[in-house]
Amino acid sequence: GHKIEETIHLLEANGPYDLGYNDADTYRIGYGITGFETFHVDVPESLRGQVATVKFEIEEGTVYLDDVFFKSLHTKLGNPTFARHDADTHRENYLIEKPQYALSYNDATKTPNWVSWQLNNTWLGNVRRPGSAGTVPPGYPPAGFPDGTYPADKLDYPWLGDRDLPDSWVRTEGPDYRFNQRGMERGHMVPVADRNRTSKDVYSTFLTSNMLPQHGNGNNRGAWQSFERDIRASIENSGVARDYYIIAGGYGYDPNRAIGNQVSVHPDGHTVLDPNGTWTVNPKGILIPEFTWKIVVPLVPGQSIGDIPANTEVVTIMVPNRDSLVTPKNFPLPGETNRTITNWNNWRDWRVSINYLENLTGYNFLSELPQNIQEAIESRDNGLLPS
Repeated sequence: GHKIEETIHLLEANGPYDLGYNDADTYRIGYGITGFETFHVDVPESLRGQVATVKFEIEEGTVYLDDVFFKSLHTKLGNPTFARHDADTHRENYLIEKPQYALSYNDATKTPNWVSWQLNNTWLGNVRRPGSAGTVPPGYPPAGFPDGTYPADKLDYPWLGDRDLPDSWVRTEGPDYRFNQRGMERGHMVPVADRNRTSKDVYSTFLTSNMLPQHGNGNNRGAWQSFERDIRASIENSGVARDYYIIAGGYGYDPNRAIGNQVSVHPDGHTVLDPNGTWTVNPKGILIPEFTWKIVVPLVPGQSIGDIPANTEVVTIMVPNRDSLVTPKNFPLPGETNRTITNWNNWRDWRVSINYLENLTGYNFLSELPQNIQEAIESRDNGLLPS
């Protein structure tokens, strides 16, 4: 084949970028004093099917390389929608691959179709979550900081629009989600606590492409949060090394469920209906999913696709994205019977099979696995996390 040489320059960090994720940080070394840093190289579509060479050159100092491979780490088990990095042909299924995760972005809903990431102990650290009391940098937001529907404010720190999206697209920013009619929160797909080994990794989770509008008590701080915590506990507290592959997203995008910006604000800061009793819809058309879902495939480090057995116990949940803790009228979902919710915040009550989720979304999860292994794994709906 035609040989093409691609040279990637990794830069030494000049210090932490404290206003949010800086695109230049993707190729900067120096945030991690110990442990690992992950770098991702975007291979141009023109190189697909070609023979390519990646050259590593060190000008000074010492850098140790490990796990160099020509595929995103985070889509090891498959690309559920066969997303591609093509703004013309894949506007509603646009592939973005970062050092910390991969995702399919939908410009019609202004949300990710799915976000996929690897999680093991090498990603976990103790870098403090930004935005908590006393951590907003002085002078934030700086001059020229990108506004959304509202001017940027400390409430929006450190959320940023994703500069990996095409410049010609309408990009969402942190302020676009601040005031909305259903008490929505900016809900991470990849949690901050799953990426807290370096500042660079932490800030990468605060891009709006890694977020869905989620109800607070009914979803984001309910079963969704308890599942996130149990996943990490399964990794951190186990005496056995774990290597999890996680995929998350939303389902059910009704145009009538768009983020709405409310005109009136009470003195206590709560937003209310405008004087006509109607909602003013966000001009960017950010849609709200009716459900959020997540799949967890527990493996062990070094386990290859060919080593994954049919009895691998995956866990899949699908949680209503609503404020009131009342089972939705359309739940159980079509084809499902006899679901009893004993505790709204217990993620175990919201388990479904991957097959069930595939039938709803049309996605093809775990597509890299042999078909017979897929069928066995995807049929189960009562998986538990390894203890």
